[in-house]
Amino acid sequence: MTLGLFIVGACNLLTGLALHSAPRNGRILLMAGGVFGLLIAVSPESMGGTGIGSLRHAVVAGLGCAVMTAWPLAALRREPWAPAGLRPAATFGVTGFLLALIAWFCFEVVSGGDMIGLAERAVTGVQTLWPLVVVATVVAAARRRPAARPVPAVSPSRSGRLGRPEAPCAPRAAAGLAG
Repeated sequence: MTLGLFIVGACNLLTGLALHSAPRNGRILLMAGGVFGLLIAVSPESMGGTGIGSLRHAVVAGLGCAVMTAWPLAALRREPWAPAGLRPAATFGVTGFLLALIAWFCFEVVSGGDMIGLAERAVTGVQTLWPLVVVATVVAAARRRPAARPVPAVSPSRSGRLGRPEAPCAPRAAAGLAG
């Protein structure tokens, strides 16, 4: 279990460093989630669930859970070109699903239910897999994006003569060029 927590924590940390398609706040929260994952690995729960190790584990796990639930919202992108995993529908959907799973976990803890372990693993499973889903959508979006067309050094003006260089992919007025 400790090795798995180390691997997941390290992957979240590295993914946050490399996920340039996501806004900075989302990347920071994902990296924080990775750090909390590493701290959970070095703070195993004590046998019997009591003692300072269990308290440290509970605090670090709770903070890690909060960060890993919030990072999709902080990574939200509204641009039409945004990868599917960073768009509003996906980020609100996964966050809502995680909140429902966390509510189930809390219900199991408070009621002394028989499915505490299953609820906990469901929460951590989604939190572990979501960064992978986002990376897959980023890679897919990069492959779908058409290759950049070479921009000519000069472009024909409205009169058909060669004119000044034009900014790629920008309308003339937006580029500040008078025609």
